[in-house]
Amino acid sequence: MKKILIICGDNRTSKKIAEMNFGEFNKGNFEYTYPLNKNSNAFQIRLDEEYSYLLNSHQTSLRTNIKFVYNLSKFFYASSSFRIHLCVMLFGNYRIFNKKGLILFISHILKINTLFYFCSAFLGFMRFPEKIFNRLLGFKFNDSKVFTNLLENSSADFIVFITSGRDNFHFLFNISRKNPKTTYIMIIANWDGPSSKNIISKNFDHVGVWNSQQVSHVEKFKLLNKKISVVGSLAGDSAHDMYRKPFTARINNSSSKSLLYIGQRNNFDEISDVIRIQQYLNLNHTVYSKVVYRPHPLSTMKAKRIEINKIALNEIEINTAKILNLREFDGIICLPTTLLLEVLLTRIPAVVYIPKDNFNRRDPNSMWSYKHFDQIRKLEPVKVAKDFQELLLLISIGLPSPKPLSDELMDSLFPRFDITFKHRIDMLVKKVANDF
Repeated sequence: MKKILIICGDNRTSKKIAEMNFGEFNKGNFEYTYPLNKNSNAFQIRLDEEYSYLLNSHQTSLRTNIKFVYNLSKFFYASSSFRIHLCVMLFGNYRIFNKKGLILFISHILKINTLFYFCSAFLGFMRFPEKIFNRLLGFKFNDSKVFTNLLENSSADFIVFITSGRDNFHFLFNISRKNPKTTYIMIIANWDGPSSKNIISKNFDHVGVWNSQQVSHVEKFKLLNKKISVVGSLAGDSAHDMYRKPFTARINNSSSKSLLYIGQRNNFDEISDVIRIQQYLNLNHTVYSKVVYRPHPLSTMKAKRIEINKIALNEIEINTAKILNLREFDGIICLPTTLLLEVLLTRIPAVVYIPKDNFNRRDPNSMWSYKHFDQIRKLEPVKVAKDFQELLLLISIGLPSPKPLSDELMDSLFPRFDITFKHRIDMLVKKVANDF
């Protein structure tokens, strides 16, 4: 009997993975298990106590960031994404644009963690041997030993690890001793993984990626010399399933047309933009009557929550629905996010909004230069507005519909499958099992 252990380091997908009934594949020579405690259920997923501790351990998180900085500096010239992330880790989120920026910069530089990051960056630039660096990070590090023992005690023949690339489990897989009797399979849970934040551990025997674009990124950055398979994503499955269903459009009344403003997970002041757009719509006759604000689901920063209250005071609608259907809106203002793929899929009239922000390092303009946007940036199927005035001009005349992409190109970005995500994982495991 081949035992398969599924570990999820990505909090956004862990509940969905645990709700999947992999037990239906426990036939013949395969058996799936989770590191979940006995009290867990589909609505409250909890890892075993030791796994949960490792996922949230402060000491492990610090080492995760140190290793991340080492990788970013080592691959500094490979991607603009790496360069931007490294600047944020070393110098903080804010540029020295004013007095506030200077204070925030100094407070970041004076942190002891930042000193570790600078040392790590220096070693990465100097191409310090990675094996020795991993050993230094693992020196007198009990969490690594706990993690190795957990994996060995699981007696798993295959470990399927689903990760965003920045979680503690990914780091622990990086530095822990690999059990030669166990086959490690990584499933990447985000679109910008290989080209932005996820430096794949060489401990993995096989990697499952979102799309063929990610395959080229993994190969280009020489992140590993292992086999790679396209397995798609839960986000892609949900989008394709939703937009395949017929949608009853509202009555085409120009007085009720709405714009959706899709926010990002960063410190960019998108709140002021939303308020100014609504003020413009109130004062000018356009095809749109209102703007609806969609904050990024992971925008949990205190400052942004306070600003969201400001939007409510201006009587602007805030959309926090768990499932977002773009067809409910007549135009989309999309900052560089994964939802841009759904814009291309639905061909709703849209604009990619990429203003510069002198205060924030990770502003929309910088993020638009990320590697995973290369194909879209090159073909420009969606109109791009570089500043607020360009955005207002497009709103005044009505946003244009995206240009259609070929099926082949769309499949390379957002592939559609005829079988479910869990079936694809099961097929990958059995494929890898046959290879070994």
